[in-house]
Amino acid sequence: MIRVIKVSILGLLATCAVPLQAQQTVPLDCLLEPNRVIDVSSAVRGVLASVDVDRGDLVEQDQIIARLDSAVEQAAMELAQARARANAEVQADQINAAFAERRSDRFGTLYDRSAISTDQLDESKTIAQLRELELKQSRENQHLAELEARQAEEILRRHVIRSPVRGVVVQRYLSPGESAEDRPILRIAEIETLRAEAIIPVAQFGTIKVGQQAVIVPEEPLTGHYVGTVSIVDRVADAASGTFRARVLLENPDYALPSGLRCAVRFLKPGESVADNIPAAPAGRPLSRAALQTTRPRDLAAVPSSSTPR
Repeated sequence: MIRVIKVSILGLLATCAVPLQAQQTVPLDCLLEPNRVIDVSSAVRGVLASVDVDRGDLVEQDQIIARLDSAVEQAAMELAQARARANAEVQADQINAAFAERRSDRFGTLYDRSAISTDQLDESKTIAQLRELELKQSRENQHLAELEARQAEEILRRHVIRSPVRGVVVQRYLSPGESAEDRPILRIAEIETLRAEAIIPVAQFGTIKVGQQAVIVPEEPLTGHYVGTVSIVDRVADAASGTFRARVLLENPDYALPSGLRCAVRFLKPGESVADNIPAAPAGRPLSRAALQTTRPRDLAAVPSSSTPR
């Protein structure tokens, strides 16, 4: 009787161990999100003169995406530049300083011959020193004018809004004629690198490390598999759901993958090959006709047709 009970207990332990092992090999659900989402605003107050891009457009880093009305700043910059180019005062002071220096030298020769008094020599030297100081002051004023011109150029440059990243415009908040004060103008998503946020059972805590590779398969109608790298593993689990999260970074240079897709992810252990660990695609949720027209397999490297940069 005791032997039968021992066998039953061993069988029960084996049965309990199977789900944990299977759980570690079953693909996990994930969600593809942009690496960064930025609400682009203006650094200065003003009224929008133009917004050069719209929702769905691709933008490059430093591309001009909007402009503020800058007629006053343009005039101020031109005035400052004109002052910086004006050097007549410097030239006049150079001539005066050179003349005073020559005159002081002549007075020195005359003094050596006892032809003039000490006061006359001292006066000529003092005038030469004053002319030299006037030349120095005019050069300093010209340098300040050049700095003011640079400041005016920077103020004008801040009225041109550029994209901080290469990405896709996902939302347009303002139109020409509206004030850009304390409000975002556009929302840009950087999808050149995507991140897959995976929810993982706490039973697998400690088995996933930063730097570990993972295979990701997006939901239909997209096909193919993608290899990413674990960048973040949460060290605090969610007690209510018994899960923790990990983030996988995925290169997307051709924009073949749109963000917002469900996906399946399988984390590779050292020595495991990608070909043997491709998870099945998750059951796709219903997509609109527009979504079906703008998503294609990876080998076609397509992006939405409305996403051509201006």
